[in-house]
Amino acid sequence: MALKAFDIGPSARAVGRCSDRIVCLSNGMGLEREWGELAELVEPCVVLGGFTSLPGWSVETHPGGFVAKRGGIAEPLLGAAGLQVECCDEMEPRRWAKWLVNSSLNPVAALARARNDRLRALGLEPLVTHLQEELAVLVPQGIRAGSAAEARTLTGFLMEHSANRCSMLQDLEHGRPTEIGYLTGLARRISPGACPVAEAVADLLAALETAARNGRTD
Repeated sequence: MALKAFDIGPSARAVGRCSDRIVCLSNGMGLEREWGELAELVEPCVVLGGFTSLPGWSVETHPGGFVAKRGGIAEPLLGAAGLQVECCDEMEPRRWAKWLVNSSLNPVAALARARNDRLRALGLEPLVTHLQEELAVLVPQGIRAGSAAEARTLTGFLMEHSANRCSMLQDLEHGRPTEIGYLTGLARRISPGACPVAEAVADLLAALETAARNGRTD
């Protein structure tokens, strides 16, 4: 199933208990709460590439592959589909790194209505960097430095080479809910007041989301 983070809870309850593993490619952190009793069956996988919906049920892909746990089920599943898969022994540092990227670059791109590779030209790189540095305090101490370094590298690559319009921007454009609550907005849930710029950006995005759902573009 193709699910947004906020759809996991209702879907997990509808599926009920199953005896197999579940590969989760959804954005965001704090998803264990959404999976409930199925959380122990979930194998997280990180998506590095970008995808843009096109007319006629087509999808345009952008650079990047997947990060999967070595020895898990995601590696053969995605590899058999001809997709690029990088394997690692520890997924949490990679998950937090991707969370930092999505929580900083995506809302800024969505607010600016811009592709990833336009943010530097628009002078928005300092804001992305500040958000990333501010949010890094929420990453567990033992993996913080490595996750932050990987996030900086991936963010630089995306701003230089990715013409993708991030999923958050695509959701806004189509009047759909965004995953801001599991990305930038998670800061308020984890440590209220610790990331003031992130909270402000999340509030702005939420306001735009509400306006888009109500059919307003002003």
